[in-house]
Amino acid sequence: MIFGIDLGTSKCAVSRYILDPKGREGEPIIVGGQDGFEPSIVYFLDKDEYYAGRKAWESYLKEPDSGVELIKVRLGRVEDIPVKINGVEERFKPQFIMSLMIKYMKNRMYGDSNRAIITVPAYFDQNQRQATLEAGELAGLEIIQLIEEPSAALLYHIFRSYKDGKLSLDEFPQNYLVFDFGGGTLDLSLVKVNVSGGRYIEPEVLLIGGDPDLGGNLIDFEIEKAIVRYIFNLKKDSFTQEVYHAFSEYYKNYMEEKQLTFKGTTSKRDREFITSLKQACEETKVKLSDQPHDFIATGGYLKPIKIRREDLQNIINQSNIRKRIKDAVSNFLNANNSDKRYSIDRVVLVGGASRMPYIKTILEDEFPAFRGKIEYVAEARECVAKGAALLGAMEEGIKVPPFGGNSLKSVLAYDIYVEHEGEEKLFISYGERYPFAQPHTYTLRVEHSLKPYISIKFKEKDFATNKEALINDIQFYHPCFYTGDKILLQLKIDEKGIYRFSAVHVDTNEKINFESEKLYVLSDQERAMYQEYIQKMQDKS
Repeated sequence: MIFGIDLGTSKCAVSRYILDPKGREGEPIIVGGQDGFEPSIVYFLDKDEYYAGRKAWESYLKEPDSGVELIKVRLGRVEDIPVKINGVEERFKPQFIMSLMIKYMKNRMYGDSNRAIITVPAYFDQNQRQATLEAGELAGLEIIQLIEEPSAALLYHIFRSYKDGKLSLDEFPQNYLVFDFGGGTLDLSLVKVNVSGGRYIEPEVLLIGGDPDLGGNLIDFEIEKAIVRYIFNLKKDSFTQEVYHAFSEYYKNYMEEKQLTFKGTTSKRDREFITSLKQACEETKVKLSDQPHDFIATGGYLKPIKIRREDLQNIINQSNIRKRIKDAVSNFLNANNSDKRYSIDRVVLVGGASRMPYIKTILEDEFPAFRGKIEYVAEARECVAKGAALLGAMEEGIKVPPFGGNSLKSVLAYDIYVEHEGEEKLFISYGERYPFAQPHTYTLRVEHSLKPYISIKFKEKDFATNKEALINDIQFYHPCFYTGDKILLQLKIDEKGIYRFSAVHVDTNEKINFESEKLYVLSDQERAMYQEYIQKMQDKS
């Protein structure tokens, strides 16, 4: 049995596919807990005891320094995360903290199965994918595949629509633009849905884009910033001044360092107030999707503050969030125009933040061609986890109508560049499908036989913004090489989207060893240490 795990920025869920008694039809379901969803948060009681999920959230609101939220946005992006345990600061790798969350969710995978498919943002780079994989492995899972969240959501959307009679095979092929506005990222995927043999459909990912730093949690921060400023201007006493300055530092740390940390001088009262207020702002954001106004509690300091849907819209506009949505979609459409031109037949909105009516308004205003094409994904909250479960069933060979089998392949979200001797060269273009049938190769020439090593760097670059991330720094030591010798470097990408390098001597075909320095990747020593640590830790949830 292969379970699907939605490893969300704000909430996590586990899903599985269940066949009817006759084994003919099936349905993915969310398993465990009250509604099956748990806050993505870990709280440390002691060095060997922790809470996860709801229990962790309750404790975190009282003592935020001992807990960690928004773990996902820091995977593969920060070296470590500070946590206070019994008043003493400890620093842990994000993979370790996320593994505790996954281990907690793993308890819902009943039976003897530890096999799972984990969902990741489509725009996750190599470092973030690798860190997610490491977290799952530390938790004791066998990760079958990392599936992009927009693809998982669309799988379930098509499954649900077909099963409920809202879609027929006659309506395909179609190209879907999946607009996935989740807690931590904005992901865009262009997926072509083909009909094979007139009997079943096969989705094919064509392009991936988005904004890796734009998510619903940023809207929460902006609401909180507006409330803090309002309180400060309304009542300028010592408390409001302390909160204003503490929040400003807290907000700055998140925006610049992806860390949710307070200054050491920030009082316990101020930390609790800011943390609780952010939770209240998130709840209000959700409520304003269905009602015209809501009240944000201020912990009894002031009367609850009324916020209208129009106020939220103004916050989105003034904070530059609207512009960033427009820019992300525009860059994506420009990339679509760069080589091949794919039509867009439907726009599917996915993710909690996309449920705000104003998001649809933004898309229709900024992109008139989308009008009449926008639809909300089926079961918005559950679709990602259930889509992963559908893929898990297909991986096991179960027929899941209307799909013909597990043929979902993804594409690179970034250009891959190679840097050698101070020169950069485009190695693999974004949008290329993986896993590769054949490895991509790069030939390296030894220029100086007396030089003890050759250095080569691999980078991922965003097609639209040209932002780059170092994904590998490879050192070839060659005391026996001569000037003119050639090294053939090979790159494969597996079904999880993980890069695999190897090298051979061109003339002798001998395998060449090299040292690889990957950012944010656990060393063998760290992995062993954390595995031992996890075995000792008790989940008190």
